[in-house]
Amino acid sequence: IDALYFQKQELKVFWFITKLKVRHESFFQNIGNWFILGTNKFFSDFGQNICRPLIALFVSHLVWFSFLLMSRFGIYPTWNFDTKVTGDAINAFFVSILPTHSFSLTIGTMKDVYIGGSIDFFMRIFSGYFIFYFVYCSRKFHQ
Repeated sequence: IDALYFQKQELKVFWFITKLKVRHESFFQNIGNWFILGTNKFFSDFGQNICRPLIALFVSHLVWFSFLLMSRFGIYPTWNFDTKVTGDAINAFFVSILPTHSFSLTIGTMKDVYIGGSIDFFMRIFSGYFIFYFVYCSRKFHQ
């Protein structure tokens, strides 16, 4: 436990040094480290918080999946909803949350609609990123 706390403090110091390098030295040489450490700090508290990556995974996927429903399926938010379509959309949400999902989904009467493209690309990137942080946080007490 002390080693985990030390690692967190070490990453905080490295984050501070990287912020200074981005401001005062070469921006382009240090922007990658700044981005990785910043997202690690924000989304997982340097590997100490297991809830943040899960919340970020579900929220970001909900946003991207909503864009996908509107652009590919023509489904928009409404108060009058069909229970079958809603059930299919919830199922498709959980099927597509993994980065290895197929390139087609079935919702309602629309069978095997191709979902590849920029929205699907960003869904896969964000899902993979937050799943990595979840695994990173969950493995901290395992040998």
